[in-house]
Amino acid sequence: VSNPTALIPAHRLILAAASPYFENLFNGDQGNNPVIEINDIDSDSFERLITFCYTGQTLFTVSNVDALLKAAVVLKLDDAITKGVDYLMSHINEYTIQGVYKLERETHCKLLMQKIIEYEIQNFVEISQSDEFLNFD
Repeated sequence: VSNPTALIPAHRLILAAASPYFENLFNGDQGNNPVIEINDIDSDSFERLITFCYTGQTLFTVSNVDALLKAAVVLKLDDAITKGVDYLMSHINEYTIQGVYKLERETHCKLLMQKIIEYEIQNFVEISQSDEFLNFD
């Protein structure tokens, strides 16, 4: 598989087992092509998520979690989505919640929305007293 800036050798069977996105892709018209190009995902996130299909692990950081979660949603990698959401929720507070909301709106990730609501219910007093609360979009 490749994207415009990276070519990553991978087994179709592994990718299809990890993701309905890849399963549908390989069973479609592009399935017989030796190289399948995936656009709209940066090469670092793409490579990390292909590796995730093999290992079930990737390193989420403050600087890459947004891109990795967006890419995992596109590629329908449920386990990576869960790990990304867990990482975000372990780093959320009343000052960062608006950024997490923005990411949820961009990805339409139901799991992330569910976790945000749970966080809000448990921490409403702290959230409502922050300046960021007054500026929520």
